[in-house]
Amino acid sequence: MAGRAAVAGNINRESQSALRWKLDPALSGGGFLMDVGSHRIELLLYLLGDVTSVSAFVDYSSHQVDMRSSLLLRFATAEFAVGAFSWVTQTPIDEFEIGGTRGRAFAQLPVGNGIVVQEGATTRVIEAEPHISTHAGLIQHMVDAIRTGKPPEVDGEAGMRVQQIIAAAYRSARENRTVLVDEER
Repeated sequence: MAGRAAVAGNINRESQSALRWKLDPALSGGGFLMDVGSHRIELLLYLLGDVTSVSAFVDYSSHQVDMRSSLLLRFATAEFAVGAFSWVTQTPIDEFEIGGTRGRAFAQLPVGNGIVVQEGATTRVIEAEPHISTHAGLIQHMVDAIRTGKPPEVDGEAGMRVQQIIAAAYRSARENRTVLVDEER
Protein backbone atom coordinates (compact mmCIF):
# COMPACT_ATOMS: atom_id res chain seq x y z
CA MET A 1 0.00 0.00 0.00
CA ALA A 2 1.04 3.57 -0.60
CA GLY A 3 -0.74 6.88 -0.19
CA ARG A 4 -0.56 10.30 -1.78
CA ALA A 5 -2.26 13.56 -0.90
CA ALA A 6 -1.80 16.81 -2.83
CA VAL A 7 -3.67 19.99 -1.97
CA ALA A 8 -2.87 23.46 -3.26
CA GLY A 9 -4.36 26.86 -3.75
CA ASN A 10 -3.35 30.50 -3.67
CA ILE A 11 -3.98 32.33 -0.39
CA ASN A 12 -3.27 35.70 -1.99
CA ARG A 13 -5.94 35.18 -4.62
CA GLU A 14 -8.41 33.44 -2.30
CA SER A 15 -8.26 35.79 0.63
CA GLN A 16 -7.99 39.45 -0.12
CA SER A 17 -9.46 40.09 3.33
CA ALA A 18 -11.63 37.36 4.82
CA LEU A 19 -8.95 34.68 5.20
CA ARG A 20 -5.87 36.81 5.91
CA TRP A 21 -6.06 35.74 9.58
CA LYS A 22 -4.70 32.36 8.42
CA LEU A 23 -1.31 34.03 7.88
CA ASP A 24 -1.10 35.10 11.53
CA PRO A 25 0.24 32.22 13.68
CA ALA A 26 -1.29 33.75 16.84
CA LEU A 27 -4.73 33.34 15.27
CA SER A 28 -4.29 30.29 13.04
CA GLY A 29 -1.82 28.11 14.93
CA GLY A 30 0.04 27.32 11.72
CA GLY A 31 -0.02 27.54 7.95
CA PHE A 32 -1.35 25.35 5.17
CA LEU A 33 -0.07 22.10 6.69
CA MET A 34 -2.03 22.79 9.88
CA ASP A 35 -5.07 24.20 8.08
CA VAL A 36 -5.60 21.72 5.25
CA GLY A 37 -2.82 19.13 5.40
CA SER A 38 -4.09 18.00 8.80
CA HIS A 39 -7.27 16.60 7.26
CA ARG A 40 -5.39 14.59 4.66
CA ILE A 41 -2.99 13.25 7.29
CA GLU A 42 -6.01 12.18 9.34
CA LEU A 43 -7.43 10.32 6.34
CA LEU A 44 -4.09 8.59 5.75
CA LEU A 45 -4.04 7.52 9.42
CA TYR A 46 -7.54 6.09 9.06
CA LEU A 47 -6.63 4.11 5.94
CA LEU A 48 -3.01 3.08 6.59
CA GLY A 49 -2.64 3.04 10.38
CA ASP A 50 -0.27 4.91 12.67
CA VAL A 51 2.60 7.07 11.42
CA THR A 52 5.95 6.29 13.04
CA SER A 53 8.28 8.78 11.33
CA VAL A 54 8.23 11.78 9.05
CA SER A 55 10.66 13.58 6.77
CA ALA A 56 9.59 17.02 5.65
CA PHE A 57 10.51 20.16 3.78
CA VAL A 58 8.69 23.34 4.80
CA ASP A 59 8.84 26.76 3.14
CA TYR A 60 7.57 29.96 4.74
CA SER A 61 8.11 32.25 1.69
CA SER A 62 8.71 35.31 3.90
CA HIS A 63 5.56 34.66 5.96
CA GLN A 64 5.18 33.70 9.61
CA VAL A 65 3.38 30.46 8.76
CA ASP A 66 4.24 27.66 6.35
CA MET A 67 3.13 28.36 2.81
CA ARG A 68 4.12 25.00 1.34
CA SER A 69 5.38 21.67 2.58
CA SER A 70 6.23 18.20 1.37
CA LEU A 71 6.10 15.20 3.67
CA LEU A 72 7.17 11.59 3.50
CA LEU A 73 5.32 9.55 6.11
CA ARG A 74 6.30 6.05 7.24
CA PHE A 75 3.60 3.96 8.85
CA ALA A 76 3.85 1.24 11.50
CA THR A 77 2.83 -1.21 8.75
CA ALA A 78 6.00 -0.21 6.81
CA GLU A 79 3.81 1.56 4.23
CA PHE A 80 4.66 5.04 2.93
CA ALA A 81 2.67 8.08 1.92
CA VAL A 82 3.63 11.44 0.47
CA GLY A 83 1.91 14.74 1.00
CA ALA A 84 2.32 18.01 -0.86
CA PHE A 85 0.54 21.08 0.47
CA SER A 86 0.82 24.61 -0.91
CA TRP A 87 -0.79 28.04 -0.60
CA VAL A 88 1.29 29.47 -3.46
CA THR A 89 0.12 27.73 -6.62
CA GLN A 90 -1.81 29.34 -9.45
CA THR A 91 -3.98 26.28 -10.14
CA PRO A 92 -5.97 24.65 -7.32
CA ILE A 93 -5.23 20.97 -6.67
CA ASP A 94 -7.04 18.52 -4.40
CA GLU A 95 -6.08 14.89 -5.02
CA PHE A 96 -5.95 11.82 -2.83
CA GLU A 97 -4.79 8.33 -3.80
CA ILE A 98 -4.29 4.97 -2.14
CA GLY A 99 -2.63 2.17 -4.10
CA GLY A 100 -1.98 -1.44 -3.29
CA THR A 101 -1.15 -4.77 -4.85
CA ARG A 102 -4.62 -5.17 -6.41
CA GLY A 103 -5.30 -1.62 -7.61
CA ARG A 104 -5.87 1.95 -6.51
CA ALA A 105 -8.52 4.39 -5.32
CA PHE A 106 -8.23 7.97 -6.54
CA ALA A 107 -10.24 11.09 -5.77
CA GLN A 108 -9.79 14.50 -7.40
CA LEU A 109 -11.77 17.54 -6.33
CA PRO A 110 -13.44 19.70 -7.52
CA VAL A 111 -13.19 17.93 -10.91
CA GLY A 112 -15.19 14.89 -9.89
CA ASN A 113 -17.73 13.94 -7.30
CA GLY A 114 -16.61 10.39 -6.92
CA ILE A 115 -13.78 8.05 -6.16
CA VAL A 116 -12.22 6.18 -9.07
CA VAL A 117 -11.39 2.60 -8.15
CA GLN A 118 -9.13 0.61 -10.47
CA GLU A 119 -8.54 -3.08 -9.96
CA GLY A 120 -6.56 -4.67 -12.76
CA ALA A 121 -8.29 -3.74 -16.03
CA THR A 122 -11.57 -2.87 -14.27
CA THR A 123 -12.42 0.73 -13.42
CA ARG A 124 -15.49 1.88 -11.52
CA VAL A 125 -16.57 5.17 -9.96
CA ILE A 126 -18.15 5.40 -6.54
CA GLU A 127 -20.31 8.50 -6.72
CA ALA A 128 -20.17 10.98 -3.85
CA GLU A 129 -22.61 13.74 -3.04
CA PRO A 130 -21.11 17.14 -3.98
CA HIS A 131 -20.63 19.65 -1.18
CA ILE A 132 -20.35 23.40 -1.33
CA SER A 133 -17.58 23.12 1.25
CA THR A 134 -15.13 20.22 1.41
CA HIS A 135 -15.64 20.20 5.17
CA ALA A 136 -19.46 20.37 5.15
CA GLY A 137 -19.80 16.61 5.66
CA LEU A 138 -17.33 16.65 8.56
CA ILE A 139 -19.16 19.51 10.25
CA GLN A 140 -22.54 17.84 9.74
CA HIS A 141 -21.20 14.57 11.18
CA MET A 142 -19.99 16.37 14.33
CA VAL A 143 -23.33 18.19 14.71
CA ASP A 144 -25.18 14.88 14.35
CA ALA A 145 -22.89 13.22 16.92
CA ILE A 146 -23.57 16.00 19.41
CA ARG A 147 -27.33 15.93 18.80
CA THR A 148 -27.64 12.15 19.11
CA GLY A 149 -25.06 11.67 21.85
CA LYS A 150 -23.19 9.14 19.71
CA PRO A 151 -19.40 9.41 19.59
CA PRO A 152 -17.96 10.84 16.36
CA GLU A 153 -16.16 8.45 14.03
CA VAL A 154 -12.92 10.35 14.60
CA ASP A 155 -12.15 11.14 18.21
CA GLY A 156 -9.85 13.61 19.93
CA GLU A 157 -7.09 11.00 20.09
CA ALA A 158 -6.87 10.96 16.28
CA GLY A 159 -6.72 14.77 16.24
CA MET A 160 -3.95 14.75 18.84
CA ARG A 161 -1.97 12.21 16.81
CA VAL A 162 -2.30 14.38 13.69
CA GLN A 163 -0.91 17.32 15.68
CA GLN A 164 2.05 15.19 16.82
CA ILE A 165 2.74 14.24 13.20
CA ILE A 166 2.61 17.90 12.14
CA ALA A 167 4.95 18.87 15.00
CA ALA A 168 7.33 16.11 13.84
CA ALA A 169 7.13 17.47 10.26
CA TYR A 170 8.03 20.99 11.40
CA ARG A 171 10.90 19.59 13.47
CA SER A 172 12.09 17.44 10.56
CA ALA A 173 12.25 20.50 8.32
CA ARG A 174 14.02 22.63 10.96
CA GLU A 175 16.60 19.96 11.79
CA ASN A 176 16.92 18.54 8.26
CA ARG A 177 16.40 14.95 9.41
CA THR A 178 13.80 12.22 9.72
CA VAL A 179 11.93 12.54 13.03
CA LEU A 180 10.22 9.76 14.98
CA VAL A 181 6.68 10.96 15.73
CA ASP A 182 6.93 9.71 19.32
CA GLU A 183 9.78 12.20 19.91
CA GLU A 184 6.97 14.77 19.94
CA ARG A 185 5.06 13.26 22.89
